[in-house]
Amino acid sequence: MTAEIERLTRLSRSRSVGAWFPLMCGGTATLASIAVESFSGYGGLTPYWAVAAPAVGAASAIFSALRRIQPPDRTSFLAVGLSFVMLFAMAGVQLLVSNGEVDRAGLTPALFVGALIISLGLLYRHSISVITGIVVLVSGVVVMAIFPAHPYTWVALTVGVSAMFGAASSMIAVDR
Repeated sequence: MTAEIERLTRLSRSRSVGAWFPLMCGGTATLASIAVESFSGYGGLTPYWAVAAPAVGAASAIFSALRRIQPPDRTSFLAVGLSFVMLFAMAGVQLLVSNGEVDRAGLTPALFVGALIISLGLLYRHSISVITGIVVLVSGVVVMAIFPAHPYTWVALTVGVSAMFGAASSMIAVDR
């Protein structure tokens, strides 16, 4: 029985080793978007995210495939489907509410991204992702509520740093 527990522990760790990569890629892309917004204004974010979001998804998929982190199963296909639905819903809301300026409605991607990270964390039973998603979701709500100067920068900074902490925590958890 002890050998079976050790085998399952190793299997669990080997499968969770990939959770850090999408968090790190997403966090890096989000932090880079602050520079895009600074130089090109809020309107420059739409083309940036049109390229960055699929690139992060593709890089994460390639990383998972090359590392053979988790074999494709029904959960994996459900996660991919959920990701596409959330990303298309986020893009749709952005197109409906965006007027080229940051307003409260323009900050809704933080809510979608937070909900997506929480959903994927629950789906894969990865508590660090759930916590990261909660931080992202709460930061979006807080910034929308107080609406400080440069609201996109605050949300992007919080989301990016949260994702990086989530990635670091995942890497540390695997090494235990």
